Amino acid sequence: AEETVLANGLGARQFPGLPDGLTLPLRPVYGDILRLRVPEHLRPLVTSTVRGVVRGVPIYIVPRDDGTVVIGATQREDGLSSGTDAVSAGGVY
Repeated sequence: AEETVLANGLGARQFPGLPDGLTLPLRPVYGDILRLRVPEHLRPLVTSTVRGVVRGVPIYIVPRDDGTVVIGATQREDGLSSGTDAVSAGGVY
């Protein structure tokens, strides 16, 4: 192939067979996502992805078939992963 896309995240650095001396411009990016259940009487709350800005921060809302919505907004590149599936209080705010 003339070009190859390797899209397995930070693990791409350990992919066997990469050319010697190749450095991949990768950096860890972490964020918080909420998944909320929409009350039955309000469904569907949204029917397609909604993107917007809240307090100067880009956010998105994605509807799911199970009656939930996924809300995402935070993004940080500090290299610190919480190590849990919990969202941060700051991310929720």
